[in-house]
Formats: sequence, C-alpha cells, structure tokens
Amino acid sequence: MWYKSLAGEEKDVSGNECNDYPEVFKDDVSAYVLVTCGQMSSEGKIQVEMTYEGDPAVISYLLTKARDSLDES
Repeated sequence: MWYKSLAGEEKDVSGNECNDYPEVFKDDVSAYVLVTCGQMSSEGKIQVEMTYEGDPAVISYLLTKARDSLDES
C-alpha cells in the first residue's frame, strides 16, 4: 500500500503499518485520520475502522474536508 505524505513523499507501507507505527508520519503533522476496511462478507457487510490522533478540532476539519472532496467527485 502506498501513501503520500503532506510533504508529497510517497512511501510504501504494508498491512497495518500506518496503524501500528504512527511515526511513519512526519514530525510536523499535528493530526491524522486513517480509515480502513476489510473484505466484504457474504452478507454484504464491511468492517470499517478509523484510527486518529491529534487535536479534535483538526480531526473534525480533516473529516469534513474529506467528505466534501468525496461529495464533489
């Protein structure tokens, strides 16, 4: 899995590495939100997990901007 840092650097992380090792983020990151999901079950359900850290106001802003971006696409 690849992710792009705020500095524009692409990093290869595998499995649950972002969740297990938040230090992969740069020191200047004040907050982050990571949303992951598993495979769809035979009943059509998907387990979704969210990991976050930082100032609650910044996390709220990140989630709002992410939702706005999805609504626009």
